[in-house]
Amino acid sequence: MTPLQIDTRTAGGVTVVALAGELDLGASARADDAVRAAQADAAHPHLVLDLHALDFMDSAGLNVLITAYRRAAAAGRYLALCGLRPDTARVLDIAGLRAHFTVHDTLDAALAGAPAH
Repeated sequence: MTPLQIDTRTAGGVTVVALAGELDLGASARADDAVRAAQADAAHPHLVLDLHALDFMDSAGLNVLITAYRRAAAAGRYLALCGLRPDTARVLDIAGLRAHFTVHDTLDAALAGAPAH
């Protein structure tokens, strides 16, 4: 088991929350807190969730993404996922949710796709 690591930074005027390790029930509250704080940043209203180092995600982790999506949609803000590993992409596909997210292969592509602030 790899504990969840969370790194929040800004890049190109966009907040990037990088999640690494395992996003499961035990870590989902920490992840949600970090994403919620990032989405509350009025100076950097757009968010990219960088998942390239995410080893595992269960339904609790999926709920973190869904909640982030709902907050972004309600506020009219950009939210993108990037760097999905095959297992993470599969979880989104099985749940039928991948089409709801803006997904990019790389962080650079996700940042390039963000609206101007």
